[in-house]
Amino acid sequence: MALPRSPSERVQVLAACTGRLSARMEHQWLTDGPASEHTRALRDHLAEVLDLILPGTEIDTRHAFALRVQAKQAYAALLRRATFGTDPRERRTALRVAVRLEQECRGLLLGQG
Repeated sequence: MALPRSPSERVQVLAACTGRLSARMEHQWLTDGPASEHTRALRDHLAEVLDLILPGTEIDTRHAFALRVQAKQAYAALLRRATFGTDPRERRTALRVAVRLEQECRGLLLGQG
């Protein structure tokens, strides 16, 4: 996934991805503890980039944080459905969507994906 050209759109993408990686990290605490450290490092890197570009946009820090929290909650719900759902078809669909979204976020960082 390439970052959008607009600084405000970049903030939205980075905030969403930072939130998603936060949800992934917390999910990994339950399912794959050692992997959570790698995810935390990726999340922290995206958060640093977000903090660097935020001042050049019309989006304030509180709004960016709200975007992160919303994305985290939505992604956590998706991961719960993918892992603990009772309908096998719904679990597969949730997993497919979760993987795609996370790959897009990891693709923002060189060498990740």
